[in-house]
Amino acid sequence: AQAFNECNAVVFPSISAEAFGLVLLQAMFCGKPVIASALEPIKEIVQNNETALLVEPGNIDSLKNAMQCLCLNPKLCEKLALNGRKIVLEKFSKELVIQKHLQLYNSLI
Repeated sequence: AQAFNECNAVVFPSISAEAFGLVLLQAMFCGKPVIASALEPIKEIVQNNETALLVEPGNIDSLKNAMQCLCLNPKLCEKLALNGRKIVLEKFSKELVIQKHLQLYNSLI
């Protein structure tokens, strides 16, 4: 949390799919605007231009443009930060995740 609080934004330029974008959720929970690669697991968590900026994996120009966009658009940063935190609280809270896991386990028994 301390590292997130010290930064202005979080950039997650993965070139291969992560199992789950926990770092993105943590950054969004801390109210940071996020730039991430448009990989399937990440696209399930964020919505481009609403909760994060998505860039083409491995495309340095796309990443550079997204970073410049955030630097030049404080209102976009605020929008992404607010929407990102909201989505984490609505869809990925600890209580909700536990409830979903319990439902899954009970359906398998």
